[in-house]
Amino acid sequence: TIYPKEIVLPSMLTGIGSRANYDVTSQLPKNDVAVSLEASTVNESGGAIQAGDSVDLIASYLPTGGGGGGGASEVLPSKNRTQTQYVLQDLKVLSLGTWVAGDTATATATTSTGGSTMLTFAVDHKTALVIQHLKDFGGSWDLSVVLRSLASHKTYTTTPVDGAYFFSHLRDNFVQ
Repeated sequence: TIYPKEIVLPSMLTGIGSRANYDVTSQLPKNDVAVSLEASTVNESGGAIQAGDSVDLIASYLPTGGGGGGGASEVLPSKNRTQTQYVLQDLKVLSLGTWVAGDTATATATTSTGGSTMLTFAVDHKTALVIQHLKDFGGSWDLSVVLRSLASHKTYTTTPVDGAYFFSHLRDNFVQ
């Protein structure tokens, strides 16, 4: 703020025309939103993810809230089995850590004392709803964020992995 009759110094004019608080919005593609997800360091590629990277989300569905292992899930109908699958692919990471107001760079890439990091993604509105659901029902989902190659933007088709998968596809590994 420059007050009437105040002497104007060059230092008072720095940053005129810049919008430091809006830098993240300039990184968002038109019609996209920023949504954040907290991930433990072990579940986000060991801390290797940086702003600008592309990642995939893998989710394990835990119909009983976790600990299903595989044995108990075998007697449940397939839609209720514990299973793991890629749920979102090729998400752009806008920033890591907590956003600091007025920071002209990116968020501070810090890890909390609990060993977790906040990841912020640029996504369309439908994908934001999927991420919000995964966060809201955390007791039903266990998430991992995997780092993609810089050169890879392909979407892969995979099948869910459940307890039965190991016994039907990896038989030789369980021979006694």
